[in-house]
Amino acid sequence: QVGQLNKEQLDWITALGRAGVFGGGGKRKQVMVLTHHQGHELDGKVIDQLWKPLTDALGGGPDYWYWGHIHGAAVFKPIPTLDGRAVHARLVGHGGIPYQADGPKAPLVWTEQGNAGDPKIKNRSLNGFVLLHLDGPRLSEEFIGEDGSHRWP
Repeated sequence: QVGQLNKEQLDWITALGRAGVFGGGGKRKQVMVLTHHQGHELDGKVIDQLWKPLTDALGGGPDYWYWGHIHGAAVFKPIPTLDGRAVHARLVGHGGIPYQADGPKAPLVWTEQGNAGDPKIKNRSLNGFVLLHLDGPRLSEEFIGEDGSHRWP
């Protein structure tokens, strides 16, 4: 099924949790998930066939979730989880397909709106990529435009 985890994937994630990979003794390690399909839509509507099984398997959800699929780039407001933490979700689907930005919606902190200056597609937004910097428990990110500009933060 498109946009769903299969039984083997869910069993693997659940087994990692049971084995203490995510931490033990009440101290949970931070978890980052990278998927093609999104956990929810740009308007904040949760996609149950991926969000619920993954967050259940992780025992509350990842700390960071990066996905593509939708052509665009966006930073979502933190999404509260049942265990009192929050998922920091990012859309990073702006790597090469021309797209036009929708404009920010309620659950978004930022979305790429820069015009690429493309003479063939006047309203095309900047494509780009995300750099993740890991330093021990710290994560920082940079959204970079196709022109090399720093887009977020």
